[in-house]
Amino acid sequence: MTAPASTLATAFFAAFARHDTEAMVALCGTRARLDYPAFEIPGKTKVLRADGHVRTIGRPLWSGLIMAFPDLTVDLRGLVSDHTATVAAKVVLAGTQKLPWGNIPCQGRGFESRQLFILRMAADGLIGAVTAYWCNSDLGRQLGYHEVN
Repeated sequence: MTAPASTLATAFFAAFARHDTEAMVALCGTRARLDYPAFEIPGKTKVLRADGHVRTIGRPLWSGLIMAFPDLTVDLRGLVSDHTATVAAKVVLAGTQKLPWGNIPCQGRGFESRQLFILRMAADGLIGAVTAYWCNSDLGRQLGYHEVN
């Protein structure tokens, strides 16, 4: 019997709150997709985006976030599920920056970011896709980073 979507989502965010990226990845299928539309790092020749797979993009992204913000808190504020395939989760991430993260240099500032996660379950009973939305300009502002285009 497959666990309800809400059970998997709750376990995923509990692992995130423990800074256990391996447990987060283990709750996702081997081909699970990751899409963070707000996340991008401009480079010299291309823009790096968080659009790919949990194992190749998500794991290092989450690990880097935890390293840059060692006091990171993950507060699951609400969860809506259809009990089989999709979960919408209201999550608040907060922490104090101790290392550079992406293109944001460390100024020792803190942030609090309200985020919406959409988790879609796969046929194998694991998470098949993770999508998250947040206001990137507000996050940058809180950390003292102002990107000029």
